[in-house]
Amino acid sequence: MSIKTWSEVKDEVFGPIGDEQRDEVEREVAIFKERLLKRKAKEENSIE
Repeated sequence: MSIKTWSEVKDEVFGPIGDEQRDEVEREVAIFKERLLKRKAKEENSIE
């Protein structure tokens, strides 16, 4: 059994960096992270 890095897994599943599918996934992940951070900040502000 070989251990792979997260980058290697992403390359195999979504294609290499610069590939159309990989770029789309990376954009969607960035949007998801941003929304989570905004939600967390909103929740923290409403607690105070």
